[in-house]
Amino acid sequence: MPERTGLMERIQKEMTGGEREGRKPRIKDLPPSERPYELLEEKGAQTLTDAQLLAVLLQSGTVGETSVEMALRLLSQCSGEGSDPLVRLCSLRLEELRAFKGMGRVKAIKVKAAFELAVRLSNRQVSSHIRLNTPEDLADRYMEQMRYLKEERTRVVYLNAKMELAGDVELGTGTLTQSLVDTRQIFLNGFSRGAFAFVLLHNHPSGDPAPSEEDAVLTRHLKKMGKIMGLPLVDHIVIGDKCYYSFAQGESRILQEDSGEGEDE
Repeated sequence: MPERTGLMERIQKEMTGGEREGRKPRIKDLPPSERPYELLEEKGAQTLTDAQLLAVLLQSGTVGETSVEMALRLLSQCSGEGSDPLVRLCSLRLEELRAFKGMGRVKAIKVKAAFELAVRLSNRQVSSHIRLNTPEDLADRYMEQMRYLKEERTRVVYLNAKMELAGDVELGTGTLTQSLVDTRQIFLNGFSRGAFAFVLLHNHPSGDPAPSEEDAVLTRHLKKMGKIMGLPLVDHIVIGDKCYYSFAQGESRILQEDSGEGEDE
């Protein structure tokens, strides 16, 4: 009889809307004032917190937590001293996202796709008022995008005659070498944007921006090709963790050398 009693209690609990063992908490179980979908509809997306916006993307939580609670946990796990958890989450690779508890294939893909759209939108909102006169200007603009990356990525920033942003392009992923960089594409992209000059940026996942010999060889090569093509390389910036190295200002004299000196060293 105790077994039958226990079974009836479970059935009654199901029929009365009680929680099943292991059931995912639902957003609809939250008070209306805490539901991100309703908040977005009524007050606008700009009023939602980072966690609430992330919860909309996740759509559902996992066992024992709502999507909002899961979003808060993800942001908490991406936080660290001096780092923005949302920026750090955005920089994770797909396989790193899937390593989080409750983050399956579909959730990870949706989050990664949303972050990529945000990055592309940011890159396309090019304003003629964005002046990049100094290495510090450039490092400030790209530091948060590149400092958390787990692998080397290379970006070319194009400037107009007033040293204003004319556009940028990500070249690829992998250790930076002359053979990896498509020199022809760098100049084609620049000419199509009417660029006056360009800057090369790449990150060091170690966090140490000290340039390697490969970095120096590539800088010399692009400086030489820039002179030939009429689209000069004005700097090569290596992004570290909250720090950077500028070939235009650093101890290396590659970009300060006279045109005919040092390029074949």
